[in-house]
Amino acid sequence: MTSLNLREKQKRNTQLEITKTAMSLFTGHGFDNVPVALICERAGISRATFFNYFPQKHMILAAVGTSRIEAMQSLLHSHLTLRHKVKLRHVVSLFLEFCEENEQMGEQSRGLALQVLMHPVSRSSYVESTKRFTAALAEALSELRGSGLLRGDPAVVAESMFSLYVGTTLEWLMDPSLKRGWLSKTMKVRLQLAADGFDPGKRR
Repeated sequence: MTSLNLREKQKRNTQLEITKTAMSLFTGHGFDNVPVALICERAGISRATFFNYFPQKHMILAAVGTSRIEAMQSLLHSHLTLRHKVKLRHVVSLFLEFCEENEQMGEQSRGLALQVLMHPVSRSSYVESTKRFTAALAEALSELRGSGLLRGDPAVVAESMFSLYVGTTLEWLMDPSLKRGWLSKTMKVRLQLAADGFDPGKRR
């Protein structure tokens, strides 16, 4: 490994550690209640180091959003791309696992997730991350199209199902009156309806 690659790896690890520490603090106390000084103290870094990676505190929201999509992509890899044969029900199960993880969030975490989705600073990086995720999902679904088990373009199917996931999750985040379990139950119904529409073997 060259010294340049090593430095890049170290920089990446430092950024991930700052993000991980910040996420933990934001989850426990809320974004607005966590000063930069506390993040630096818990991460064991100087303020100068923090601002070298994140010139403004709210810029860390972009890294938080990206890390969540990267975690989803890791699950995608283990659930779909490593399977001998992918089926649409596997895709539904994958998104339901995301939902179950989301439902473990406390109120502070839900508020943080909403900030990540809505804040302008995190929008561009989040969009790029979701494009990578849907591209990976489309690639996993392509074998279904080849075997005649999928109706439509795999890229369109991946984007449609992900959009359904994001829209339903946003609905859940914005309505604190929704009862526990609503997200998973509603997502299962909606995704199954979508999956039925993409399956040419289903009678309409």
